[in-house]
Amino acid sequence: MVVFLKKGIAILLSLVMLFAVCGCSVIDNFKKASETPKPEKETNEQESIKDNSITIGVVELDTYNPLVTKSVTMKNMLGFIFEPLFTLDENQNTVGVLAETCETSPDGKSIIIKLKQNVIWHDGALFTANDVVYTVKAILNSETNYGHLLENVASVSASDTQTVNVAFKRSVPEPALLMTFPVIKSGSLSGTFRAIGTGPFYLDYDKLSRFDSYYGKKAKLDCVKVKSIPDNDKFISLFNASVVDIADSEMIDMTEYTPRSNANVHGYVSDEMVFVGFNTNDDVFRYPEARRSVYAVIDRQNIASHIYFSRAEAAHYPMNPTRPFYPKTTENMHSDHGTAEKELRDGKWQKDKRGVYFRSNAGGVTYFGVEILVNSEDKERMKIAAEISDTMTDLGMRNTITTCSEAEFKTRVLNGNYDMFVGKTELLPNNDLTDFLLTDNIFGYSDEEAEILLSQLGTLTTDEDKESVYGQLFELLKEKCPIAPVCFLKDSLITSAKLKSGVSPSVTGAVVMTGNWSVK
Repeated sequence: MVVFLKKGIAILLSLVMLFAVCGCSVIDNFKKASETPKPEKETNEQESIKDNSITIGVVELDTYNPLVTKSVTMKNMLGFIFEPLFTLDENQNTVGVLAETCETSPDGKSIIIKLKQNVIWHDGALFTANDVVYTVKAILNSETNYGHLLENVASVSASDTQTVNVAFKRSVPEPALLMTFPVIKSGSLSGTFRAIGTGPFYLDYDKLSRFDSYYGKKAKLDCVKVKSIPDNDKFISLFNASVVDIADSEMIDMTEYTPRSNANVHGYVSDEMVFVGFNTNDDVFRYPEARRSVYAVIDRQNIASHIYFSRAEAAHYPMNPTRPFYPKTTENMHSDHGTAEKELRDGKWQKDKRGVYFRSNAGGVTYFGVEILVNSEDKERMKIAAEISDTMTDLGMRNTITTCSEAEFKTRVLNGNYDMFVGKTELLPNNDLTDFLLTDNIFGYSDEEAEILLSQLGTLTTDEDKESVYGQLFELLKEKCPIAPVCFLKDSLITSAKLKSGVSPSVTGAVVMTGNWSVK
């Protein structure tokens, strides 16, 4: 199923009851430790640096299972405890965490993952390939936060204690980047879930302590204190008072929030793409030039700068602009009226006496009249729809805006009951567009050439070949134009002044590689 419209679609499942190694007492102790300190203690950075610790806040203590937690703050806390096989570093390079290597078959349909040796769980048990197989099957067989990563996995097995074999239903590009989910211990879902990970910190009563038997370099911090916080407003207040040392843009609206002057904002471009989708079966948008004309009128730079207040990166192509294979382009990011009108003229569209475009065809006359569908619960997309609508109207591209609830919006889009819509989707971290654009896509779009190019990407081994095929793919998509990318949203991890180095959030996780975090 294509994941689209809004990041973090609600997970429909019954969560495992919240317990940890120490049971309910852990929650009690988090809460005891969360009583608001006296003002003179709240900004005492020297004391925290001296004891080599930081403090994190947890608003919703729903579960210690990292696969299913719905709480942003719990997910961040569990990032200190659990680890993935792979992640992206700050330079967009794939790096192994629990994995040593990932070998892809020539047809791109299977991989062999070699695990790092001498990795142990926090309870002393040896980490093996069986733990990875267990985690993958848990994701495949239940509702989790990571199901979208593994939709194309056909099978998983362990050939020995250090080797994991994964087979896919089709070739996939950059398969290691699908293995960025946190790995849980085999058997951990039977009974009470225990917060036992492989990370540089372990759950120690009411805090996270450094795991001295960690397989890599020992963590630079001695411990991470955990504070239970009742709500988001209190969380922001405590972060501003330097009581809490990290905050996430998923909790704080960065278009409205101004961090204190000594805070560090670690920003990165997410894989969440805002785009205009076209119904290619529509009377107007069955003509590619009509779709390309709308593509041209979008003022991407203005949307990124003024509607999202620079919390977005303008983009012409359906790939995170910070990725290595994003086309190097000098294309105009502003509205291009001349190109829009040329597309229509070249496609035999004319203007009537009222200045409205129409096109004569064998069946009569088709007037340019379309409905722009938008989710009324997303204020930024409402503004985008209004801006595009005004420009289209000025050029003689007649349109109306229809607003509806998120539920109705999803239903109409999935059923193809729309002309064009302003949508939002989270693309896969491995740049695989097959499911989004071709397999059961919501645009009525099919293209054999695009399908061939997408299938080739999983078989390529050199960066030169990958860049070439991506270039061909994006030029084809620009020509056929089933969608018009607008921008990619930015996320941030905000840290207090006491955290000096090591923080490197990316699309594969905001709280990762925490052993490198340092207050010195």
